[in-house]
Amino acid sequence: MLMKRFLLCMLALWLCLLPPLAEAQGPVSVIGNVPGTPAFVNALASNNWWADGFALSPAADAYALQRVVLTVSQGVANDVFAALYANAAGQPGALLMALTPQVPVGALADYVFLPNAPVNLLPGNSYWLVVSGGQPFPSGTGRWALASAPMTTAPGVSFAGARRSEDLGATWLNAFGTTHGFGVEGVVVPEPGSAALAALGGWALLGRRVGGARGRA
Repeated sequence: MLMKRFLLCMLALWLCLLPPLAEAQGPVSVIGNVPGTPAFVNALASNNWWADGFALSPAADAYALQRVVLTVSQGVANDVFAALYANAAGQPGALLMALTPQVPVGALADYVFLPNAPVNLLPGNSYWLVVSGGQPFPSGTGRWALASAPMTTAPGVSFAGARRSEDLGATWLNAFGTTHGFGVEGVVVPEPGSAALAALGGWALLGRRVGGARGRA
């Protein structure tokens, strides 16, 4: 009886550790074209927002967003603001969360932006990276570099195009042919079925050990 209780406790502990073990695999690239060698840029301003989108097909993995890389620069007395938006009819819709730079944005380079709260990128959904500046155009504008390297994507993930807004995101224009420098990284979220299979395997192992203990008794 004591052996059975011990094994049950060990199984419960093992199941609790399953999510951390999955996360220990580390982040992977969901979509991106950085690093590159940018030569052209688009201006960022409080009245000049840009958005690049990406879509996850129903067959794609789910990802816990870890970080976003943006090839940006800061203008005079200007902040670079970045955020993740949900999709609404092929353009940015509801704000999901702001993205905070790890270090202050300065000269044109690849900067890491971190999510302000946990968020999962789910299969069958599209998302938008929206980047803007803190000053009205054209004074003190920052820059978002145009892509200079090929886009790479995880299976089932695709680029959804670019949009531009001049009225604080109230309306969006299709920026045909535009792709900015960015990267999205996340940790693959295990499917519920994977955890269930692991649990069944644990119960089977428990049964063999308990049965062996009874036989020896």
